[in-house]
Amino acid sequence: MNRRSFVKQSALIGMGMMAGGKAMAAETASTREIAMFTKSLEKLSFDELAAAITPLGVAGLEAPLRKGGHIEPAQMVDRLPAFVEALTKKNLSVLIMASSINQVDKEGLAEKQLRAAAKAGIKKYRLQHLTYDLSKPLKPQIANFKAQLKDLAELNKAIGIQGLYQNHRGNNYVGGPIWDMVGMLEEIDVKHLGMAFDFAHASVEGANAWEMNFHHAQPHI
Repeated sequence: MNRRSFVKQSALIGMGMMAGGKAMAAETASTREIAMFTKSLEKLSFDELAAAITPLGVAGLEAPLRKGGHIEPAQMVDRLPAFVEALTKKNLSVLIMASSINQVDKEGLAEKQLRAAAKAGIKKYRLQHLTYDLSKPLKPQIANFKAQLKDLAELNKAIGIQGLYQNHRGNNYVGGPIWDMVGMLEEIDVKHLGMAFDFAHASVEGANAWEMNFHHAQPHI
């Protein structure tokens, strides 16, 4: 088995084992694309980044196009075409954009970034995490976040891009316990905004409950 096949098959088998299901482990490399999160390579030029990723045999990148990432939010419109072009030369693409977006802002910066991403062929983006203020009641905050995500989902629908909210460990992270994010997404079409379910973070927060939480969240993943 060559390195390309090994990377893909190992990732698929690992996901299958964590999910406790034979179906995921049995999937072949041809049915699932593997993206590399390039946070550790943010200082490279666009061409250097593409050259570094190519030998790994992945389909593309989960690229941090956010504050401190490969491209700053305010520079997306101007610089994204060159970024995508450098990847295309190496038969790579941005499978997921890791963004600084978690709401429809009054300045319209989120919309500009998402329209630029969609125009460049990016179909999915990961939201910036939301956090609770633990000094205040949680119920009103959950209601506000739900409305915020609903507005963002409407923008995603209009543009033709899918937002993904990743669960993350931490005592004040929205979505950390899973149930709260599931409730926020109940009235939102997963085609426009859903969850990127992180097994590692879910098991840290949920311990023995992570598998139950996974099944609860499945319609939104």
